[in-house]
This record gives sequence, structure tokens and C-alpha cells, in this order.
Amino acid sequence: MQQRPSGLISLRQYVAAFYTTGLFKSERAVLSLAGRPSSDTQARQVAAGTGTTFAAWSVEERAESQLLMRHVTARTRSWFKVASVSDEVSDRTLLYFGSAITAVKNGATGRRKIGPVFQALTSLHILYSRALLAAAVRRIERLNKMAKP
Repeated sequence: MQQRPSGLISLRQYVAAFYTTGLFKSERAVLSLAGRPSSDTQARQVAAGTGTTFAAWSVEERAESQLLMRHVTARTRSWFKVASVSDEVSDRTLLYFGSAITAVKNGATGRRKIGPVFQALTSLHILYSRALLAAAVRRIERLNKMAKP
């Protein structure tokens, strides 16, 4: 999935905004009840590259324009990417977000499957992922408006 907010956005700004939206804070509250508390400070540290864990995730790989986070169960990953686009109209940044489910091997058949729970939740997760990305874009745009004199 991708979004196109106006202006140039760094990976740091994007990840910090994503993890500090009201919508994601709801997920963080649930995770806190499950023993995985987190804070906005931790979100900003992961976004800045000075932290490696946040709630139920840890940094798996980082590049200048991309971040891959791995869930503690190692069953899911979250991917963030920024790509600058300049044209005669304006400078923009494409924001990408993706998530992946790691299939596990069935002991009886040897086939790899994601499992019935993940399968059942896939459609809902796609909608939730789109809402999270849109919320991050709104937060970035709101923060950018506040930063302008």
C-alpha cells in the first residue's frame, strides 16, 4: 500500500508518525495488557535508529529509506518505505507500508501454511493496514502544518 502526502518526508518522520497515531495507540493499549507496553519515546527511538525494540516488534533490517520490523513470534513482519518523487508541480514522498505473514510447516503434511487464524483475519488486517497508513499521513500533514511559521 502507498500514500502520497505533500512535501518530503523522512523514514524517521514516517515511522514515528505511524506508531504514534491515535489508531495505533489503541493497538499499543491492547499490547500493553498482553505484557508488551510501549511509549511514544520508544517509537521515536526506533524511528530514529537509536532503538531496536518497540511493543511486540524488533528491528530486523534498516536501510536509509526502509525499515523491516519483526514481531516477537517471528510470524509477522511490518515494512516501511519512503521514496521521494519530484516533478514540476511539487516535491512529494511516497509512503509504503506492508505486512507479511510467515508460513509454518504442517508436521503431518510438510506443506507450509499461514494457518486458519491468520487466513480468517487477512481481509480485516488489510483494511486495518490501510487505515493505519492513512492515519500516519494525516498525522504527518498535521505536524507539518504546526511546524510552519
